Amino acid sequence: MPTIQIHSQVAGPCLMAEAGTTLYALLSENGIHLDAPCGGKCYCGKCKVKVEPPLYEEMSAEEGALLSPQDMQASIRLACGYTIRTDAVVTLLSSSSDARIASEGRMLDPDFTIHPSEGMGAAVDIGTTTVAAYLYDLSTGALLNQASALNPQSAFGADVITRIQYTTENEDGLCRMQRAIAHQIDDLLASMTSAPIQKVCIAGNTTMLHLLAGVPVASLAVAPFTPVFLEARLFTPSDLHMRLPEPCEIQLLPSISTYVGADITAGILASGLYKSPLQTLFIDIGTNGEMALGNQERILCCATAAGPALEGAKISCGMGGVTGAISKFSIENGEPTFEVLGGGNPTGICGSGIVDIVASLVDQELVDETGYLEDEYSITGDIVMTPRDIREIQLAKSAIASGVEVLCKEAGISISDIDLCILAGGFGSFMNKESACRIGLLPAELRDKILVAGNTSGMGASMCLLNPDYLTLCQNLTQEASYIELSGRPDFEAAFVDNMFFESSSPLAN
Repeated sequence: MPTIQIHSQVAGPCLMAEAGTTLYALLSENGIHLDAPCGGKCYCGKCKVKVEPPLYEEMSAEEGALLSPQDMQASIRLACGYTIRTDAVVTLLSSSSDARIASEGRMLDPDFTIHPSEGMGAAVDIGTTTVAAYLYDLSTGALLNQASALNPQSAFGADVITRIQYTTENEDGLCRMQRAIAHQIDDLLASMTSAPIQKVCIAGNTTMLHLLAGVPVASLAVAPFTPVFLEARLFTPSDLHMRLPEPCEIQLLPSISTYVGADITAGILASGLYKSPLQTLFIDIGTNGEMALGNQERILCCATAAGPALEGAKISCGMGGVTGAISKFSIENGEPTFEVLGGGNPTGICGSGIVDIVASLVDQELVDETGYLEDEYSITGDIVMTPRDIREIQLAKSAIASGVEVLCKEAGISISDIDLCILAGGFGSFMNKESACRIGLLPAELRDKILVAGNTSGMGASMCLLNPDYLTLCQNLTQEASYIELSGRPDFEAAFVDNMFFESSSPLAN
């Protein structure tokens, strides 16, 4: 049986592998998670590792097309393309352990009160990309600690559709993903306290909650997109194969629809949108673009398939918000200027940097209104922005902008009638709103109305943890909010085409 020695920034393990196993599968099975937006299907080119011997004679044409001559000189292979035949030494080229994760959030409801109880409790937000946990004293409501990490399910794909496909294509796929997220939550809670935890409240999108509950998710990806459950559900740690000592209640918050999950329910709660007289747009820009528009009288919701481009996936030099990522960018006197997370030389570009770069290229007329970029734009070294990257951003930003316009149309208002735009989620915490408005990701009319609220999903889960009345309120919100399905709507499709331009004149915006 071949032996695989893993090298990284710290001493790595020595793993035994069955001959014929892919390196990607071996690493994933042993909890070593690589950046692999495609879920190991050999088309994103992100899971690069140094391997000795590189076995280039066995490399597929698909993998070869994703590796540069410089990669091959350095014995680089894609982990998903490398089939283990003999002993090998693998050097990991990047680590997700130093990810810059925005777990801070704002609870915007000034009337929030706690319902005191004994012991400690935790609120958890399961995002597609990240997981954040908050530890509270249930008697006082005091925040004792917080912790966050990348979602280990990212090893199976960057977006929910890829992960759903993984569960259908692999016999143990659902089990592996359920265990991965359950153990991640265990580890986060254990890192904050060794004392017993009496209650955990968890928010997340509908797919994330299904995967945690270990229920089949195939129906979420095919019409009519039917979930197994949307209501709040209560579990014990043993139900979810978690190590938390019992007795402990694990409460999953309710979702609104298949693609507007409990993270948005919790966000609406934390933002106070549901009781505000102001016409408020709540928007969480991430792997999916979920949003709600309304006030105390009415709430409309929708979800757009923005894809993972804004988080670095599907972008040639894109990466998550980890050390080495370009996070801010501008062009000054014709020269690129940028900031790198953690300092030092950049190794890629994260979402906020991508938006800045596209905005700068549009400003410099290197990208025209149609999105045409004549050739690769060199940022520094091997880091570039390609014409294909621009197209990926156009698709993502058009989906978000068109969703906003359809919600406004359904509400019978114009974009200028929106009083407040609440930007939620980690990506929104780092994004330059000027750049976002410049490329049309957000309507220019909202530039001076944007309030960055951070992780409202975690804050909403915290409210439900500290006062059960807010869980009841969440359940009522899921019944009262109206979900707008965008797929197949001619007005959404028309707006989507118009919003592909960087200076949109969409008819719905007027």
